[in-house]
Amino acid sequence: MLLSDMVLENTITGNSRWAIEEFGKLEKATATSSTKFNAVDDLLTANHNGHTQMRISIKPQEIIEKVEFGTSS
Repeated sequence: MLLSDMVLENTITGNSRWAIEEFGKLEKATATSSTKFNAVDDLLTANHNGHTQMRISIKPQEIIEKVEFGTSS
């Protein structure tokens, strides 16, 4: 099981699509990722074969400004 913010990592490394597709090839592998970022376009079309779950947190602007600095609005 892979647990990380793949979206944030992808903005730095660009390798999350590859990782998702590799997990998709493995019979019993699963990947899950939660994120607060909106840079997901490259990941939406990845061939995950149902092995990847993405969760997105949505925060009010007030929380972003006071607590979650740098999070997508």
